[in-house]
Amino acid sequence: MGTELLNHLRRISQLVFKHHGEEFFRQVVTCLGEASGCDYVFVARLSEDGLSSRTVAILSHGKLVDNISYDLKYTPCDNVARDHICIHPEQVQDVYPQDDLLKEMNIQAYVGAPLYASSGAVAGLLVALNEAPLVNQDDVMTLFEVLANLVAIELERTAQTEELLDLQERDRLTGFGTKTALEKLLDEGRARSLLIASLNELTTLNSAYGFEETDRIVGVIAEHIAAKFPVDFCARIAPGRFALLLYDDEEVDRLASQMRDYFLDHEIRTEQVRVYASFSFGGAVGGSDLLRRAAMRVARDRGMHKRIDIDAGQVGAAHRELIEANGILHQALRDDLVVPHFQGIWNNTAHCFDKYEALARIDHDGQVLGPGVFLESAKISGHLPHL
Repeated sequence: MGTELLNHLRRISQLVFKHHGEEFFRQVVTCLGEASGCDYVFVARLSEDGLSSRTVAILSHGKLVDNISYDLKYTPCDNVARDHICIHPEQVQDVYPQDDLLKEMNIQAYVGAPLYASSGAVAGLLVALNEAPLVNQDDVMTLFEVLANLVAIELERTAQTEELLDLQERDRLTGFGTKTALEKLLDEGRARSLLIASLNELTTLNSAYGFEETDRIVGVIAEHIAAKFPVDFCARIAPGRFALLLYDDEEVDRLASQMRDYFLDHEIRTEQVRVYASFSFGGAVGGSDLLRRAAMRVARDRGMHKRIDIDAGQVGAAHRELIEANGILHQALRDDLVVPHFQGIWNNTAHCFDKYEALARIDHDGQVLGPGVFLESAKISGHLPHL
């Protein structure tokens, strides 16, 4: 091993051990480009299916440039991804005639080494390309052999870090963002409108169905929100609370009304139960501190009641009565079956009815139901102002 090569290796080791993540990869491609004399050097991460890759750092003629994604088919990188060290000191275009990029870049020489995960699978690629034939093939291969393991370790470490960050910023139940992710976007200052939709009676759902089934219900609700209400970002910021963010000024009252009407007419179904979801809403438009302002405006009296259908054996008598009342109240509100009944007030002095009071009643299956049936349910759901 020559003195010059040893000096390159020593310098590379000193630099790369001082850095982590993105800066580590930038240092690697920069140092390897200088040491090998190659025109292009990059580190890339393979896609899950192994059919494409995306660079995490790329050097072009001594300068760091933007990362790219590319398909591996017909390229020498495809062989590297299949667990082969690949070196072509010259005429690489003749070996891969269908690789149009090699022709466009006028590449003559190629060196590629697989980057292994701890599982033994190929996770990435370390590649150098040159517009002229390689004259220092052995030195370049030595550099690749030394660096490949270091780069592979860092590539796996950064992937694990990104996965942890993803767990912090992406809700595993719904696929929406988390409160942490929402706060980051709000900190950027681009958001103009925020609507919070809070699922009513989450505690009752948990008591009636159990936490696992309630999670499934929340997941299905999220699917409906994602499919029917296109916004710039959705987050689940609490067990039964969703935040819908928009980058333009929007009428959050209109969006809340659309959501309320939609869930009034659409049953939420899991394999075990059926639920009519209802929400309380709070919104904020313009200015700063959108999340706090919207949260403060979540009004319980804006929720439309949910209907819950459940086997009687799953809950006690009190819950059965409440759930039955939920269904009756939901149907009455949806179908305009809450009707006023007027009762006269007798005046003993004048000996006549001189005043009347209006009493809310529900027409249900040919019967007139008094408030004793539905009043407690209306109080719990926040629906009392609508009666």
